[in-house]
Amino acid sequence: MNNRFADCQTIEDAKTIFRAAAHSAHPDHGGSDEAFKILMSEYESFLNDFIADRFEAAGDRTGNADFHIFQEILNEIIHFNMDIEIIGFWIYARSSYDYKDQLKDLGFWFSGKHKAWVYNGDVKRKVFRNRMTLDDIRRAYGSDHVQNEKEREAIV
Repeated sequence: MNNRFADCQTIEDAKTIFRAAAHSAHPDHGGSDEAFKILMSEYESFLNDFIADRFEAAGDRTGNADFHIFQEILNEIIHFNMDIEIIGFWIYARSSYDYKDQLKDLGFWFSGKHKAWVYNGDVKRKVFRNRMTLDDIRRAYGSDHVQNEKEREAIV
């Protein structure tokens, strides 16, 4: 199978390729259902592999985090109208006030320091002793915006 996402280094790269290919492959734009299904399959495969690689690279520090649960959580929130960022094996959801109850039900907890709902596969401890800033954490573990404000405006 020709995977057009093979050279992508970030989720942003993959989304750019997906949008360009989706325009021509979509049945409403002269493409076929089969071509669009193949494109969707390749894109979903890239996202799953990319997130799995990032998850493994960050390591399982919680002792109970599971990539499949992490992927399911991300799939649950990907369509919410908010900023979503993956840093290591943590998911940060910002501009998410409208979804706070759903996020809480999924196991997110609110971080006042980062002004975001956070998911890491573990329950919130009362005190985190990490004094790293969010930029330090991004540099240490890498960061990918799954959905950001510009994309939200495009959706609306």
